[in-house]
Amino acid sequence: FTGNRPACAGDPADDTGTYTGLTGVVQQINPGEDPGPWHLHGYTEADLGQAPGFATVAPLLFSLLDGRTVICHDTTVTWGFIIQEYRRAQRAANRSAPQGGNRGRRRNTRRPRKIAVPVPERIVDTMTTARRQSVPVIDPRLRSIAAHYRDAEGLELAADTLPDLGAVASEARTDTGADELLLADARILLPLHLVQEDLADAGRGIIQSALPADLTADRFGLQRSTIRVDATTTPRPFANPGVPGDDGRLTEGMEFVVSPDVATDPDEIISAGLRAGLVYSEKLNRTSSLV
Repeated sequence: FTGNRPACAGDPADDTGTYTGLTGVVQQINPGEDPGPWHLHGYTEADLGQAPGFATVAPLLFSLLDGRTVICHDTTVTWGFIIQEYRRAQRAANRSAPQGGNRGRRRNTRRPRKIAVPVPERIVDTMTTARRQSVPVIDPRLRSIAAHYRDAEGLELAADTLPDLGAVASEARTDTGADELLLADARILLPLHLVQEDLADAGRGIIQSALPADLTADRFGLQRSTIRVDATTTPRPFANPGVPGDDGRLTEGMEFVVSPDVATDPDEIISAGLRAGLVYSEKLNRTSSLV
């Protein structure tokens, strides 16, 4: 399904439980405000003006994501955006619910419509998995990562993924419709994940995945691990002694930062650092003791 009409996923499963009728959904959504840099995402305000709002699309998205394994490229941003939009839609529904004017009479009151939020079984992140598998690519975008796995690990991409379309700006990307490009990108995710699984099974890195219950919003609304978010607000009982000396010894109170390009799950490093009395920081700054 593509376009700005409200799409319906239906239930294309046959009696064996195999989904045969649905290969992808591209659903335009009217944000109700300036849609932002059209030269990056391809949509103008006029394109989205007749599209439904998120609240209209929310049930469709629920049926597609709830109880399933979700594969995305950058869980932090993607899942953070989805959760933020569900919460915003619920707040709007709460405001629009009619309220009774007389506190003693409840006949005119009605509970606001409950907007169900999907709970995937787990969320797999192909971008952070690439980092856990030590992919030597500076550009973390999907097509840059896929290009490495295609050249180095034998990833095969079907024609409908537009495999020759790179990540950088080009005339070919400009001439490709935004709906078509989004659908093509979505079709890259499963083949990429399967190759990453094969490498993980061979002992070459891990698959980075998360349970929704283990994620929470940071102060920017990005969905990060609860361990990571809590670590940024942990009390600091020790003064920062600065950087390690010539002997390389770590001292309680030292502030550390974890690079995204590490082979170990960052949560393990953060937890170990906190147990040792170190202080975790999200960003490298002049008070950082070590990375």
